[in-house]
Amino acid sequence: MKTQNIATIVKINPPRLASNIYLRKRLFKALDEARSRPVIWIAAPGGAGKTTLVTSYLKEKNLPCIWYQIDPGDGDIASFFHYMGIAAKKAAPYKKEPLPHLTPEYLAGLPAFTRNYFRELFSRVNQAVSKRSLRGARRGSNLNKGIATHPSGARNDRFVIVFDNYQEAPENSQLHEIMLNGLSEIPEGINVIIIGRLPLPSAMARLQVSETLSLLNWDDISLTLEESIGIGRLRTKGKGLNNEVLEALHKQTQGWVAGLILLLEQSECNITPEMLKDQLNHQIVFDYFAGEIFQRADKATQEFLLKTSFLPRITASVAALLTGRKHAADILNTLVRRNYFTIRHAGAEGVFEYHPLFRAFLENRMDHTLNNKELAELKNKAARLLIKADNIEDAVPLLQQTEDWQTLTSLILQQAPQLAQQGRLQTLAEWLQSLPDSVCEEEPWILYWLGVCGLPFSPSSARGHLEKAYNIFKAKGDPTGQMLAWCTIVETFTYEFADVAPLDHWIAELERFMEKNPFFSSPEIEARIAAGMFTALIFRQPQHPMLPEWTQRVEHIIASCPDMSTRLLLGLNLLLYYSWWTAEFEKGRHLIEMLKPLASKEDLAPLPRIAWHATEAIYYWITAENAAALHAVEEGLKLAEASGVHLWDFMLLAQGVWARVTANDLAGAEAALVRLRSILDPQRHLDVIQYYTLAFCIAQQRNDTHLMMEYAMASHRASQQAKMPWAECQVLIVLFFAHMAQGSKGSLKEMLCDLRNTAEGLASPSLVMDALAAEAHYTLQYQSRSEYLQALKKMFAFASRLNLLNGNLWARRPLLLFCMDALENSIEVEFVQKLIRKRSLIPEEPPLRLDNWPWQIRVYTLGRYNVIKGQKPLTLTPSSRKPLEFLSALIAFGGRMISKEMLTEALWPDAEGDVAQQSFETTLHRLRKLLGSDEALVLKDGRLTLDNRCCWVDCWAFERLIAQIEHLLGAADAKPDEVDKTAKKIFNLYHGHFLGRETDYSWALTLRERLRSRFLRYIRDMGRYWKGHEKIDEAVKYYIKGLEIDPISEGLYYGLMQCYIELGDFAEALSVYKRCCHTLNTLLNTAPSPKIEELYNSFRRNKTPQQEDKTSLQ
Repeated sequence: MKTQNIATIVKINPPRLASNIYLRKRLFKALDEARSRPVIWIAAPGGAGKTTLVTSYLKEKNLPCIWYQIDPGDGDIASFFHYMGIAAKKAAPYKKEPLPHLTPEYLAGLPAFTRNYFRELFSRVNQAVSKRSLRGARRGSNLNKGIATHPSGARNDRFVIVFDNYQEAPENSQLHEIMLNGLSEIPEGINVIIIGRLPLPSAMARLQVSETLSLLNWDDISLTLEESIGIGRLRTKGKGLNNEVLEALHKQTQGWVAGLILLLEQSECNITPEMLKDQLNHQIVFDYFAGEIFQRADKATQEFLLKTSFLPRITASVAALLTGRKHAADILNTLVRRNYFTIRHAGAEGVFEYHPLFRAFLENRMDHTLNNKELAELKNKAARLLIKADNIEDAVPLLQQTEDWQTLTSLILQQAPQLAQQGRLQTLAEWLQSLPDSVCEEEPWILYWLGVCGLPFSPSSARGHLEKAYNIFKAKGDPTGQMLAWCTIVETFTYEFADVAPLDHWIAELERFMEKNPFFSSPEIEARIAAGMFTALIFRQPQHPMLPEWTQRVEHIIASCPDMSTRLLLGLNLLLYYSWWTAEFEKGRHLIEMLKPLASKEDLAPLPRIAWHATEAIYYWITAENAAALHAVEEGLKLAEASGVHLWDFMLLAQGVWARVTANDLAGAEAALVRLRSILDPQRHLDVIQYYTLAFCIAQQRNDTHLMMEYAMASHRASQQAKMPWAECQVLIVLFFAHMAQGSKGSLKEMLCDLRNTAEGLASPSLVMDALAAEAHYTLQYQSRSEYLQALKKMFAFASRLNLLNGNLWARRPLLLFCMDALENSIEVEFVQKLIRKRSLIPEEPPLRLDNWPWQIRVYTLGRYNVIKGQKPLTLTPSSRKPLEFLSALIAFGGRMISKEMLTEALWPDAEGDVAQQSFETTLHRLRKLLGSDEALVLKDGRLTLDNRCCWVDCWAFERLIAQIEHLLGAADAKPDEVDKTAKKIFNLYHGHFLGRETDYSWALTLRERLRSRFLRYIRDMGRYWKGHEKIDEAVKYYIKGLEIDPISEGLYYGLMQCYIELGDFAEALSVYKRCCHTLNTLLNTAPSPKIEELYNSFRRNKTPQQEDKTSLQ
């Protein structure tokens, strides 16, 4: 571990106790009892002995602890988390991964970050206690002697975290909220002790009410008479102070430890009760009596104390160099040994700290002892010594006070990268802002870091600093500074998400720079430049000829960059490019497969992981993988909520709306849109455009033309401010559809031409596709059918070539119409079928007229039983047998509004009551899962329906076609071609009896017989029809088909024999007769009917039967 600097040692180490400390056993017992609750608040005035009490208690009980001393620097809460992380590492060194820094992406979700941070902190220290106990047990040491439980319930192996000097936290700091959130996460096995001068804040009072907090205040910890006497005897050995004197001192000091020590040092002093009537007077009293004692010290010691008074933390070496006293260590150790308001902390050399009361007294003395010039020289000397000792945070205020701007500037710039990495932008900004304007305006790195500090909070203000920095870097010929400033300037636009027009200037600026400086100073800068230029070109100049070259740079960096976060963040930009700009979906999928393992690493920072989920959702949505898109959205939002990183919430929620609109879940889309509205920043114009485009799409689905126009105009106003070409084109399309919905024909043709030219100019496939869809809409409504079909061919040919399956403005209703018209006219059939399947397009009415409609589910029951899901047949397995039997029974009963009782009685005749109900529900659930669709099976009011909008069943199609053919045969004006077309559909559909002959379900018999009867009647009707139209060969086909299905139908034998006789093919007629005799004898043990025998005898005598005889045998 890196050697800790002085400031760190003091912040995270408890004070060392002097050897002659009086142990306050009364308060030890009180602390034992207080530790039955997780939190202990100790509040008393300065000099009350709070810190010494807790330090001695921890030592006495041998308790493991983290000691954290709060100071004004913790007002920057990132500093608090930084130093707390160092303390955690010290307490649990076996953990290699440090606790996270509070970098800007966490600020919007600070409560979540705080809870996660403290959970991990508490987990680590609890594990450290376990390891400590285990090591002690293995060594057989005395480490575990103190593990016995106190009667109060406090265990001596519990870990303790101490926050000392809590009064130093700035009043308006977020640290108070952080403490509340952190304290709410304390698990079993940990106590937190908070020490301060202030009473319990009202916000903390709820912890006391909930019995989470124990309170020790001034009344509890002020010295008792016995303790005053004990301290007096310990400190005055050999002076012979009797009890009467000590009682008088106790009465004078009223239990104040600091006052007692002062009087013991200066026994002739007198503290009256009036002096201590108010705790605020303690500093005044302390100053008075400390002054009396101070005057007794030799001049050299006085000078030493005064010269070191302005150092918050002191080492002997720094004190010696500052004061010229070689024996500085002896002086400091004597002060500690005498308990004279000086504390020593751990460390190789030892770090000392004056008690705040004593330091305030000394500083006041210093101000009256040295003149301003002497004081400034001393502070400046001290600052330089502190810098050399790596105590930067104590050096900065001294340099500010002495106005040594040159040294301070150098120091800040040296520390800036580290502070930014730690998320301590507030501290860095305060240091930078303390410099005079004249210094800032001349030093570009000061301006650069001011821009970095402001980037997450005020991008436009940050850009002002960065632009100044860039110009000075440019004038000074500093290419590294130029490149870093340029990258950060571009980042301000992505943070701001508003007006991107100024990017034109910065694109040109980089091009000029690259002409003179073609090589990058480091791989890290190359990655940032490539990401920045790639983003700038997409945002502002997507048609730029150099975009492909920058794309290749990004691809190379992703493949070679060792930093996982950089690879992932660059990857998401590239994935968006593949998805939206080039429609290179295979490249996108390859990128996902390559980077997804990185995104799944839990040790990766939340921000790139969340951003990846958002981008993944966009890719899955545009490739019509809607379920995967929604899953990615939910995963991203879940991680955002857990981590407190909410920078990508808008993008995630917006993508969730798109996915729900695509799925026709308008209620869910509207609910998500309301949530999106709650986080919409009206200054982020690109977000505003997306919000109103989403609102427009929902209004379009609901056919609300008024809202469509309102939202279109709102997005148009935002696009005029954003000036992003892609968004401007999208808004043109939105405006076109809004005007078309209102019937504004006059301007539509001009608008259509404008948006088509704009989309083609940007070369974005998604925009071109939207423009082609707009053209198809226009031609459908205002031009001829042939022009409409031509536009449809053009649109689907483009979409098919690039495999475009989704888009922002592909409204579901018109898309369905386009697909149905395309299938009916054989336009890109295979692609259109794929589009329908991928988008789960289900029309309001079943598209029964379309034989090539890609049904979600096809069920074949005639002569077989097969279920096809999508394009794959379901395999019959033991687990699927009952659900598929359930489906066949539902179809057998008609498939519409079938009661649960009917189905349970048929399928579970022996089950009763709850068993039958449970069987029904379980099998229905399994069937829905098997079919991959909840919509296919609709249960309402105890009745089940198989939805014919997404399910095609052959027996239903058969009966529908039978009705059509019966109508045609009965119509005098029916065209033979139409009859033939319909009849052949039936001919090809009926492969056998319902569910085949293998099944003997009683519930299937009624439908089976009905279908068989209708089929045979159809065969006979078609035979007579074709004979009447003198197409005997066609009639023969039908009779043969009928006999294949029903080999015992004598009417079919008779009709077939007649056909062959009319054709003069007596041999075939004889063959049919013989087959009839054999089949009837074998299957029914009977002979042919007299009519067949008469027909047979007639053609044997070479006689033709009367054609007028139309009677059919049943």
